[in-house]
Amino acid sequence: MLSVPRTVSSNTTQGELTSPIGRTRATDMKRATILAVVVFSIAAPAHAGSMLPKDVRAFVARRDVCDHFRGEFPDPPDPERVKEVNENLEKYCKGTDAKLSQLKHRYARKRDVMRKLNAYEETIE
Repeated sequence: MLSVPRTVSSNTTQGELTSPIGRTRATDMKRATILAVVVFSIAAPAHAGSMLPKDVRAFVARRDVCDHFRGEFPDPPDPERVKEVNENLEKYCKGTDAKLSQLKHRYARKRDVMRKLNAYEETIE
């Protein structure tokens, strides 16, 4: 293991340990704690999404692609791109209103599932 020399910086109180670049260990620990909080706050919702039922995860994946293409209409209109967007809207959006309603009915008592499903507009077709 590589050892880091302990030095006492001239701008710190006697005995306060600093890293070779001048930061105190307390500063390093604060940064590590903040980093850990950020990482866990990002990872927790991602993990929670993997705990959704398979049919809900499939709907979410499809609907997210649908919503992506709903915002993709080119300005100014390019006929080729408009055609591509319309084809993808047909492919990914058709039937999602009914599927959302079905899933909401099926999982009405599952708060975590309903929280996810309620984030989607009910009528887009």
